Amino acid sequence: MVDSWKEGDFVKLVKRKDYNWGPAAVGHTGPAFLDSITYKLVSEPSLRVASVQSGQADVAYNASPQELKSLKEEGFTIATPRYLGFVNGWAINTKLAPFDDLKVRQALQAGINRQEIIDTVYTSDWQLAKSFIQSNVPGATDHSALLAYDPGKAEKLLDEAGWLKGADGIRAKDGKPLTIALHSNPYLATSKSIDELIAQQLGKIGWKVDIRAYDVVTFGEKVKYGGPAVPAYEVTRSFIDAGTVAGILTNANNGENWFALDDRDAKLNDLRDRIAGAASIDVRKPVLDELQEYVLEQGYFIPRTQIVQRIYVQSPSLKGEVYNGVAYASYYTAFVSD
Repeated sequence: MVDSWKEGDFVKLVKRKDYNWGPAAVGHTGPAFLDSITYKLVSEPSLRVASVQSGQADVAYNASPQELKSLKEEGFTIATPRYLGFVNGWAINTKLAPFDDLKVRQALQAGINRQEIIDTVYTSDWQLAKSFIQSNVPGATDHSALLAYDPGKAEKLLDEAGWLKGADGIRAKDGKPLTIALHSNPYLATSKSIDELIAQQLGKIGWKVDIRAYDVVTFGEKVKYGGPAVPAYEVTRSFIDAGTVAGILTNANNGENWFALDDRDAKLNDLRDRIAGAASIDVRKPVLDELQEYVLEQGYFIPRTQIVQRIYVQSPSLKGEVYNGVAYASYYTAFVSD
């Protein structure tokens, strides 16, 4: 419970000594092991990390990915829990040309080197996307083969779709260049760096990439699913249960209609209805697998990486913390070892 606080500075929590309602999943029901926890607001990431390095704090939140390797070598504990939800990637607007063409969407899927994203922007703590939902989500299945980097395949698909390379290396059709506008997500610090790397990758196979970066307010006003100037909407999103996924992808029952398909894709509609009407998780599982395969095959969703939105750097003496479905740490069972 709250003991004291100062706006913009800190919040101090102290344990309730009579607490006895801990969830069975954590294996403890009595009072917390720690007597108190103080959350201190420090806006600069390097100062947060330095406070752990100096012993002034036990945990620092959201360090830079580039710092993690050296911090591990110094003996600090690094946690990069993944939330339950969608991977980081793009929902494609199928109403906008040329993304109304299956071959163009499939070329985009094959033209991204996802391993290079992890190697360049992130660290080995991040994982390759295997579907459009995180692999720790119950019901997620491995469709890595559909996400393999294959620039030769991408170029062949674009050739077949009539997008031919000019002398400048940019593909064109009917006098129009092959372009894609990417709107970097201001809620994900690494988004623009990933967009810049993908722009290089796609540029090699003939795309012209326009990167647009807005602040949070402007992004919210201008960048929406299926927007007239938004061919690819960047997703970072958690959910409670995979059964809700199909409803989000279409416009049924006030769904968000991510791919601007409305009710045009009969198979997607059928999969949605079968998932919603499944009598059990066992019945739903193969249908959810089919949905994942279909969405990726159709190039409706272009995964980038599995997402880690919360990075924790902590003292090696702190033990017993757990992470919930949206990757927030709970210190109810945490303790400090000698």
